[in-house]
Amino acid sequence: MSTKNYLLFPATRASLRVSCRNIAMLIFAVFSIAQVHLGFPEGGTEDVVARVNGQPIQLSDLTKRLLHDFGPAVLDRMVLQLTVQQEADSLGIQVAEQEIESEFQEYLKNLQIGTSVDQALAGEGIGRTGLREQLITALRLKKMVAENVQPTAEDVDKRYQQLLAFIAYYTDPDQYRVSAIFVKDQAKSVKVMELLRQGTDFAAVARQYSEDASAEIGGDFGWRDVGEMENFLATLKQINAPEFPLRKGETSGLIQTAEGYRIFRITEVRAGKRMSKKEARERAREMLVEERIQGEMNRKLNLLKEKARVEKAPAFDR
Repeated sequence: MSTKNYLLFPATRASLRVSCRNIAMLIFAVFSIAQVHLGFPEGGTEDVVARVNGQPIQLSDLTKRLLHDFGPAVLDRMVLQLTVQQEADSLGIQVAEQEIESEFQEYLKNLQIGTSVDQALAGEGIGRTGLREQLITALRLKKMVAENVQPTAEDVDKRYQQLLAFIAYYTDPDQYRVSAIFVKDQAKSVKVMELLRQGTDFAAVARQYSEDASAEIGGDFGWRDVGEMENFLATLKQINAPEFPLRKGETSGLIQTAEGYRIFRITEVRAGKRMSKKEARERAREMLVEERIQGEMNRKLNLLKEKARVEKAPAFDR
C-alpha cells in the first residue's frame, strides 16, 4: 500500500514539511561556517553578498538574519526526523532506495493532471530534498505501526454495510489513464508535436523531451476517474485550449500555459462497473487500513516527540 495517502495528511504534514526557502537558509549557514567565498569583492574581512548603492551587505549579517527567522523551524524538522530515525534504528527498520523510488513514482502518478512536480512541491512548501526526507520518514513510521492497523472481521463488516448505502462507493466509475509531455520552449514543443504526428511512441518522446519529473516514467499520470477528467476538460476550455475526446489513443493539440507547452494523451480507458460484494468488502478493508495507518502514524509521532530528550541552544529554544 502506498505511503502517498499518509505522507501529506494535515497533522503529519505540518510536522514534517520544510520549505525550499528553509533549505536555502541552511545552505547559506553552511557557507558561512565553511568560510566559502561567493565571488564578490571582500568588504573588510568578510564576504559581501550584495551592495546597495555601494553599501555592502555582509554574509555574516545575512546568516544571522536567516538563522533568526528560519533556524528554529529547520531545527525542529531535523530533530523530528532524527527522532524517527533513531527509533527506526533501534527496531531494525530499514528503508531501501527502491522503496523510496517506488513512493516517488506513486507521488508523480497522483499529481493533478498537467501539474509539474515542481509546481506541486511549491504548493506544499517543500523542495525535492524535502519530499525525499518526508518519504523516508513516513516509510519509517508506516513500518513501525504496520502490525497495529489490521481491522477485525467485525469492523470490516460494519464498513461494508456503510458502503452499500452509498452507490458511488459501490460502483467504480469510468477511468482514464493519462500521459503528458511538458516543454518550456515553443520551438521544442513544435518538434515534439511533429514526432508524435509521425507516430513516434508517446512514452519514448516524453522520456527524451519532457521537462517534467514524470518524464522518468514516460509522462504517465496514472488512472483518473471520469469526474477528474471532466474537471480537466473544463480547465482546458477556460484557457481556450483545444479539447480532445476521452478515447483511447487520443492526443491533444499543443496547449500553451503560463509555464510552457503541454501535450496530453489518453493511453488507456477502463469502463466503469459495479463492484461485486467481494470487491466491496475488500474496498471496505482497504479504507479501514488507510484510516488506521494515518491515525497510528500520528499517534506514534506524538509519542516519539514526548519521549525524546531534546536540548536546544538558547537561541533556538523558542
